[in-house]
Amino acid sequence: MPSPTIPHPLDPLSSVESNVTRQAILDARGSNVTVRFRSIFLEEPPKAELVTFLALEHSGQLTAASPRPARVARVQYDAINSSKEYSYVESLVDVNKRTEVKERIVDKLHQAGIIMYVSLSHLRNRGRWKVIACKSSAIESLD
Repeated sequence: MPSPTIPHPLDPLSSVESNVTRQAILDARGSNVTVRFRSIFLEEPPKAELVTFLALEHSGQLTAASPRPARVARVQYDAINSSKEYSYVESLVDVNKRTEVKERIVDKLHQAGIIMYVSLSHLRNRGRWKVIACKSSAIESLD
């Protein structure tokens, strides 16, 4: 059985690992870029590496020194430069090495828009918008 301090390769990222991943992205982008994180989650290890690990685990031969697949996080975020231009980016971060190992800027044609948070009262006051809300399984207008 693996040590509780060494996560299983399929365990979700811990909060510490998520923070390490976040910092690796911020360090890679530098101070001239604002980063809006959308998600940070575990990237499953390659099947060949996982099969080797699982074989050791199921045979009872797994030790703290046994080889393990790298803990890699997939990060999805918006990078906004000083000119207010943004890119939707997907990166892979080696959590143990605390470094970004792959970056892919998604073509604008395939990007979801930046998520903007607007209050309902702002929309209601604009007059052109009809705002609806779900309440007790029924939809009612807020007009």
